Amino acid sequence: MTFRSRQKKLSVLAEEIGLDSVLVTSPADICYYTGIALPEGERGFLLAGKGKPLLFVSPLLNSLKSSSRVELSFAASPKKIRESLPPGRVGIDENDIPYGIVASLRKKGTRFVPFSRSIKEPRMVKDSSELSAVRKVARLTESVMEKISLPGRSEADIAREIEVSFRNLDLGRAFPTIVASGKNSSLIHYTPGRRRIGSRDVVIVDCGARFSGYCADITRTFLLNPGREQRKVYEDVLEIQDSLIDFVEEGIKLSEVEKLYETMMKRKRYKPMHGFGHGIGLEAHERPDYKDTLKKGMVITVEPGVYIPGRFGIRIEDMLLVGKKAKLITRISRNPVWKP
Repeated sequence: MTFRSRQKKLSVLAEEIGLDSVLVTSPADICYYTGIALPEGERGFLLAGKGKPLLFVSPLLNSLKSSSRVELSFAASPKKIRESLPPGRVGIDENDIPYGIVASLRKKGTRFVPFSRSIKEPRMVKDSSELSAVRKVARLTESVMEKISLPGRSEADIAREIEVSFRNLDLGRAFPTIVASGKNSSLIHYTPGRRRIGSRDVVIVDCGARFSGYCADITRTFLLNPGREQRKVYEDVLEIQDSLIDFVEEGIKLSEVEKLYETMMKRKRYKPMHGFGHGIGLEAHERPDYKDTLKKGMVITVEPGVYIPGRFGIRIEDMLLVGKKAKLITRISRNPVWKP
């Protein structure tokens, strides 16, 4: 799918509810519709209608150039954007644009309409070029994970090594790397600290690189000299994940997958602490969400997890391509026993 066809799709969605134009503000959405990846921390405003879209960016981004798919304006002040807004109904991403900015853009004859879900809708089904990028970033993330060493090192040191390895491969990171050991592995979104990996630890490594804008998200739990209980919980989590992967197919709702996850967790007497997984692409977490029905070409993660407070946690996360039957994109071994 070309950027122009993506823009036309957005225009059709806007016309269906009587919008005259759309103001796109999320960096991921701007990248999807124009191919321009804004530097981290920079904000842009993409005004899209029936003609060529106009992208307002900071004058500091003067390395960017206009093209056949987008016109650039290096004047991203509220006044300049307000002057360019056409009269009529303008769709906005109400979940991204701050109220203060919306207020500064208001003018007579222009009405802002919540349009977030429709802006992101075309991104859910990946085309061949997107799937190629997703597969590549998954492979590269796996190649880094396969080379890490655990025993005797601090969590922070391992996380730092992973992210340096990403940079050495000219990759970004999709999100801050998690390395959680021992009792810290029972904390879901944990920030790696100084704790050193012990000889009988459980270690969760959750990381993802970013390539051409697209994200990977992979979690492996390693057991160092595991005890009986650790093995049992790991086997339960792996069984639940395999069942969810077998269940995923086009035509079912994500809410159905979540319901199965909750049922299987409760059947094994575990409390679900987070959802079964999430959509992934230009963002580590994106649509499809639980309101959506799965379609061929969507990419999601499946990440069941069990967390025993103050003792240890187990989480396994893989990336799937949705089709008549789901196909694993990730291939890194799920063998829990650490082998140096």
